[in-house]
Amino acid sequence: MPIHRKRLALQAILFPFTLLGLGLALPNLTVSAGSAASTPSAAPSGTINWYGQGLPIGTWDPVFSSAGHDVADLSLVYAALTRLGQNGVAQPGLASSWSWSSNALALTFDIRPGLTFTDGTPLEAQAVKASLDRARTAPGSLLATLLSAVSSETVLGPEVIRLNLSEPDPELLLTLGGKAGMVVSPAAFKDPTLLATHPDGAGPFKLTQFVADGYADLVRNPGYWDAQDIHVKGIYISGDTTASTTLAALESNEANVAVITGDQVAAAKAAGFNIAVIPTLSVANIEVNNTIAPFNNPLVVEAVNFALDRPAIVAATAFGYGTPDDEPFPPSYFGYNKSVANYYYYDPAKAKALLKEAGYKGTPVTITVPLPSPISEQIQAELQAVGIASTIKGIPFDELTQLVFVEHDVAFNPDGIVGRESPIAMLSLLWAADGLLNPGRNATPALTQALGHVATLSLSSPAFEPALQGLVALGIKDNPNIFLYSAPTIWAYAKDVHGVTGFIDYQRFEGITISN
Repeated sequence: MPIHRKRLALQAILFPFTLLGLGLALPNLTVSAGSAASTPSAAPSGTINWYGQGLPIGTWDPVFSSAGHDVADLSLVYAALTRLGQNGVAQPGLASSWSWSSNALALTFDIRPGLTFTDGTPLEAQAVKASLDRARTAPGSLLATLLSAVSSETVLGPEVIRLNLSEPDPELLLTLGGKAGMVVSPAAFKDPTLLATHPDGAGPFKLTQFVADGYADLVRNPGYWDAQDIHVKGIYISGDTTASTTLAALESNEANVAVITGDQVAAAKAAGFNIAVIPTLSVANIEVNNTIAPFNNPLVVEAVNFALDRPAIVAATAFGYGTPDDEPFPPSYFGYNKSVANYYYYDPAKAKALLKEAGYKGTPVTITVPLPSPISEQIQAELQAVGIASTIKGIPFDELTQLVFVEHDVAFNPDGIVGRESPIAMLSLLWAADGLLNPGRNATPALTQALGHVATLSLSSPAFEPALQGLVALGIKDNPNIFLYSAPTIWAYAKDVHGVTGFIDYQRFEGITISN
């Protein structure tokens, strides 16, 4: 399997993004001059030729989709009950409205009337129930934990369904904006194995041709609930995500939209493309196992935080795109806490003093990564500058996944995380004692209590946002995981592509037009 596909395969467990050459999240979408949206044409026209995104890894079935980046592909063929707005707040999707019971143990959705799946099956409440049942109960479902609070569903009418909860889950509306809320046609359940290559949904497009590791052709679905805002005839997705292929496709005008890295921006501009830097929930981090010396001493972890020159890391790995940060959310997100922004700043003298206070005796550190990279080399140099010797150890992706997240044998792993629709789901992965991305598998009592408290609050409660931000402040102080920067998606798009809009969860295509 090519290297770039192996890199993406690691997302099967930890939902990371590739660290090489990504920029940083910015508070607002930035678009180069000349990219203003045009008035949408009356009839759909043109095809998006999309490079750099890649195809789903292994399957088009949301129930068994394991790679974080796949949500962008799957959202083309499936519609979810809700969807996230640019600020990360839940908005209507397949469901036009919803209401909570007074005890927060029932969530009732009104499904838009008159919809069908692309196979012609009616998309009614009963189909939503069948899809959710499968997501919750199918053996090996990767969505079951996200829907663990849902004990059953009750169909109250042709377009009305109630989700019955065993415990309050205030963030369920956000969760249902991702894979967990994508509705699959029940007609496909006769042989659900076919969903791996033949998705059956009600999204903005329908897959017409798919070659694994090759390409995918999709055509506009006129029956999509928001079809009036889909103005292109179709989308072609290249499965080759290598940087050289993407750049060559741009320069030859084979691609009119491409996900690129920071080092490709100048070449894309030179080829006549506009650039959009779109904030996302992705973050570059270092997973630290605080059960392994020398990180079993919190003062050593604190010293490393002050030893890291985050702006230099950005310069070395992200080519200057964005602003470094030490938080798990981007500045544009409601969970971001301004009071602790830059809590850990570059101060080698302070790092050395903390190491002395810790009684650090020179225990060497192993920087374990899938492949040696600019970020690992930059970190190594910065640790050396404060007196921490280190070596870089490259391990195959699959083996690294096993060692970090199953056997917990890796002490220091520079990595990255594709964000989740729910901020509590994201922080639980990072900071809960049983969190997948918490390799030490421990948490302070204060952090455990704060996680539990925020999880009980309604998103509409005035107390939610302050409590979430308080949790962020506590986590960056009490948990050993280290954050480096928020990472955007960088888009290059042709002059005849208009209406590019940034979305914080994944890229969508509503409003985009191609001029003649």
